Formats: sequence, C-alpha cells, structure tokens
Amino acid sequence: MEKLMKQMDIYQKYHTKKLTKLSHVIGVPCIILAIQILLILFSHKVIGSTILSWIILSALMIYYFLFDIYLGLLTNFVLISLMCLAQFLLYSDYAFILSINLFTLGWILQFLGHYYEGNKPAFFVNFLQMFIAPFFLMAEFVLLIKS
Repeated sequence: MEKLMKQMDIYQKYHTKKLTKLSHVIGVPCIILAIQILLILFSHKVIGSTILSWIILSALMIYYFLFDIYLGLLTNFVLISLMCLAQFLLYSDYAFILSINLFTLGWILQFLGHYYEGNKPAFFVNFLQMFIAPFFLMAEFVLLIKS
C-alpha cells in the first residue's frame, strides 16, 4: 500500500487541474486501444496468433494487482474490455488507420492537458508512470464515486 501511495503522490503532482484529468480520461483509453490493435495486428502477422498481445496485457494486469487487488480488478476489467474491442475492430478494413488515429488523438489530448496544467508529463521524469496511468485513472474514478 505504501508503494501505491508513493506513486499516487507523484501522479497527483502532475495532474491537479480538471481539464488535465479529463484529457487523460479520454486520451489514455485511446492510446491503450490503439496499442492493443497494433499489438494484435503485429502478433497475428508475425506468429499467426494474438497470444503475444494477451501475454503483454497479462503482465500489465499482474503489475496492477501488485499495487492493489481491488483497483487492479477494476482496471483489468477495463483493459480486458478494451482488448475485446480491439479484437472486434480488427475485422474492419481500417483497423491500422484507426489505431494510428486513436494513438495520435490520445497523445494530442495528453500533451494539451499537460500544456494547460503547465508541466511536463510524469513519465518524462519516471518512465513507469506511463504504465501506471490507467491504474490511477481508475483510482480517480473510484474516489469520485465515493465522494
């Protein structure tokens, strides 16, 4: 729990304004979905299966469980839902273009949020913050519901 609180403190220092948080609520899922689509496309082309994308997702899910079981479950539910959506979107003729557009939109929103915030993204200081963002968004959501 101490590890979680330390990472939450770092995250909260970089995300103090509502507009920044909103840009992340939209931008982070766009980036995750885009990466999942690209991983599935790559995995399917290289090894003929989508297993690589599920292995990478599983590693991330375990990482979230190490912080907190409850938040890990909620975050992982969203990640699995996005992975299922990515696999569904794979049937589109435009899956690659869609993933590039989602990825670009997500990062534009992220950087606009941090521009408005007046600071650089937390992952510029600690690269792991990039992987922790979905988990912290879920924590923010839970805190919002509880209050």
